[in-house]
Amino acid sequence: MFTQVLFGFFCFFFTYFSLFAHIEPSFRFLLLFFLAFCIITGRIALAFKHSPPLFLGWLSSRCFTRLSLIFGLSFFLIYLMFSLFSPTTGFSVFFSDTESGAEHIHFLPADSLNISSSLLPYDLLFDPPSTVHFSGYFQLESAIRAMSFSSSRGTFIWKIDELVVLTVDNSDIQRFSTIKIDLSPGIHRIECDISDLSPFPVFSVNVTETIDQHFELLQGPFYPNIDFFSLRFLFFLPFFKNLSLLLSFFFFIPLLNYCIDLSFSALSRYKIFIKSLSFPLLILSFFYILFSFQRYTNHLYEADEAAFGLMGQSLSTGQSPPLFHYGQDYQGTLEAFPLSLLLPLFDSPAQALHSLPTLFFLFFLIFTVSAYSFFGGFLLGLFSFFLLCFGGLHFYWIFSKTWFGYSFSLCMGAFILLITFFYYQKGHFSVLSCFLLGALCGILFYVLPISLPFILCCFILVFYSFYRQYNRSFLFIRFTLAFIGSFFLFCFPYWFSIVEKNDFGVVQFLFQERDLTPPRLLGENPFLHRFLGECLPTFFGMRAPYDQFTNFPGIFCPFFAPILFILSMIVFPLYSHRFLSSRSLFRNNVIRCSLYLFSLSSILFVFFSEKGIWPWYFIPLYWALPLLFFVLFQWIYSFSPALFFGSFLILFFSLFSTFFKISPFLFQPASLSFSCLPLPPDFNSAEELFSDNNIRYVICDQGYDTSLNVSGRDWIGECLTYHSNFNRIANDRILRRLPSLSMELMRSNHVAYLFHKHYYYNFPENDFSNYIPLSIGNLDRLFSSDFLDYEKYENGAFNIYLPKKFFSPVRKDLWRLSSSNPFFLNASSDHNISVRAYGSDGYWSSDVIPDLGTRFSITMNKTTQISKIILFHGTKRYDYPRENNVVSVNEEGEHVYIGKLTYDIESRSSILLLDEPVFSKELLITVYPVKGDFWLTIFEIWIL
Repeated sequence: MFTQVLFGFFCFFFTYFSLFAHIEPSFRFLLLFFLAFCIITGRIALAFKHSPPLFLGWLSSRCFTRLSLIFGLSFFLIYLMFSLFSPTTGFSVFFSDTESGAEHIHFLPADSLNISSSLLPYDLLFDPPSTVHFSGYFQLESAIRAMSFSSSRGTFIWKIDELVVLTVDNSDIQRFSTIKIDLSPGIHRIECDISDLSPFPVFSVNVTETIDQHFELLQGPFYPNIDFFSLRFLFFLPFFKNLSLLLSFFFFIPLLNYCIDLSFSALSRYKIFIKSLSFPLLILSFFYILFSFQRYTNHLYEADEAAFGLMGQSLSTGQSPPLFHYGQDYQGTLEAFPLSLLLPLFDSPAQALHSLPTLFFLFFLIFTVSAYSFFGGFLLGLFSFFLLCFGGLHFYWIFSKTWFGYSFSLCMGAFILLITFFYYQKGHFSVLSCFLLGALCGILFYVLPISLPFILCCFILVFYSFYRQYNRSFLFIRFTLAFIGSFFLFCFPYWFSIVEKNDFGVVQFLFQERDLTPPRLLGENPFLHRFLGECLPTFFGMRAPYDQFTNFPGIFCPFFAPILFILSMIVFPLYSHRFLSSRSLFRNNVIRCSLYLFSLSSILFVFFSEKGIWPWYFIPLYWALPLLFFVLFQWIYSFSPALFFGSFLILFFSLFSTFFKISPFLFQPASLSFSCLPLPPDFNSAEELFSDNNIRYVICDQGYDTSLNVSGRDWIGECLTYHSNFNRIANDRILRRLPSLSMELMRSNHVAYLFHKHYYYNFPENDFSNYIPLSIGNLDRLFSSDFLDYEKYENGAFNIYLPKKFFSPVRKDLWRLSSSNPFFLNASSDHNISVRAYGSDGYWSSDVIPDLGTRFSITMNKTTQISKIILFHGTKRYDYPRENNVVSVNEEGEHVYIGKLTYDIESRSSILLLDEPVFSKELLITVYPVKGDFWLTIFEIWIL
């Protein structure tokens, strides 16, 4: 009776929320289908197990009948027929290359018209064709009033029912276009011709059915061809196909139960053989998946990984890394120490970075499987090894990166629990063991605070053991203080910063709210959409672990694993005492409660955290997952071996199928993956260019994507610096991660610049009234011979501007600025013309020019020959000098008028080019007011 009530509660809970208005239709359909599977299969299993049967009396016997076998085979043949003869679902994508003449047809299985390059073949992303023709049929149930098209870049020609409705040129700044259109219910064809594919653009189509202009993605299913099929029939085809498979499984239940029981009884006679063979096979499977997964990581790493590489390189030269990760004062940098030992062993910078998380992965497996084997029995250990070997794409992704302590924290947490279980079973904690565990917990907390579930579980077991052993005696207090004192002692960086700086900023940052990604849906519910709809599918590898959380196409039963996990959280506290071995330490009530609290706290700590709900914040659950699923599958087996076998098989294929959908974009920073800018496979060509031209300092800028209204990820500077082992000092934003080296860069006079070809720069918002876009063409003009006289080189998707061999501007550390408005004045002489100057601290501004004008001076250390003055105004539309004069002060103190600054809109700069060079000790520039409240803004000054 209780089991039926539990099933009813489970089904009611998910049915209620699946009908919630804001859940996407595809998620709702899959959820309801799975509920039907649970309800029908569960009740049939109960009918098989108990007497009298609830229905279908032939299931009450273990002997299968001839009729049930015939029905099962019939439905299975129907399923095969649907699978073999079903038309392809998705879009037809025709690639063509005008230079080579190569052509390629690809079918893209997308559920909605939101296409990113992470869905496309690997070879086409790094060797893109000239053009792409993209087409598909879809069906409307109600009329569409308007369509909104967006793209990150490229030239697009959109067609609806073979009529051109929109053309977007690559030179267009605004990449959003909304058109009024009246599409009636029925079948329609959408087509798109795309060119300028380096890099491949993101594009999407949103539609609205009402006059309130609430747009939603154009949803499928889409079909490349419908000449011989009814689209309405095709819409229901997945339902009939899945239903036939489900019915065949139901009719095979007696046969499967009988066969599984026979198999288990036969296997029990060969326990020794199975034990000796199972672990080697799983080890081989693990290494096969691991090295197959890492085939894309040989040359790819991102800025956050490179930052740890820079720390490791600094350690090898005797310098200490910062206590916390750059800009995130709650994540420790302990990984840099073992990394510094591994870096010299590898020639490839990427392989050196990826070697450390691979080692942590191996140790995590050893510690976790050992804990489950020694304290839970061989079967639990074998199951944990199996589940972790096929742990899912996100699980392997976490262990592929040296960043933010994620892989380290899992390894350390597993080690702490292994030691804790050992001493708990031993029944005695010494003062030394308490101090050791407290120290390990303190280090773990310092490295990554989201490891709190490990610390909480350890503390509960240690505390209970003390209490049971010493009750309320003085020794109980002594042992508790040893553990807690050691914990606080070894997370000393938090308290050290307070003592050293008398500032609580680090501790406040640990708890403060961060700027989170805005809701992805209007009226988004954190639990339903962030947790159930995004985090859990991503946690099990069904979605890409980045900002857009793209569904991987072709994943087998993507919502099966998340729903099984939720069911396991319900089943574990009720039935774990029944399905764990009597000799298992995990059957102990205190252990079971602490482990359940471990799992629950992993969810609650993150779900109620001000830092946001992100899949990688749940990673402590990977340790508890084998135990939760082990109890769940034991519970399912108690109903029916067939139900157990079917559930286990679906879980296995759903986890394993993700490894065939790996994209190189999985290894990129979030915003790069979102806007589909491929990381270069290596930096060797750029390195050679800088070495040949004796360049040590590089200013890099990822730019600004006006279609998404986001600035690019700052990644290439740290990567270049790490790749060159500090032979190159490259920065994306001054003072971001290498403050001492940034000061060195700011004082240099021989600096190169690197920009992405296809982005805009210094364009912080789509305010065309006050800002004017700065494109790569404007930068070409700025660095031309008329202005800075740099040499331009094209390097893949990047333009690199190098100072000429005899380029000799006045060194920026040899002159100083003064002004009537001194705020942020130094920002106009740091080489940084980047979009990374988010606010006014990235440039100098005069405010409104007063009646007497605005004067600023440039004072040299010694008399200097000057032939050219350049003021760069960035994207400020009106903040340039109009009425002005420039006066030179010579060594004798004489003021000599030398000319006026002239504004050049193409370079977004003002320039004074002298016919004859002058020798000057000081330059005085005065800008007078004109009609209108104009300001003067300077992003950068060059004196040549």
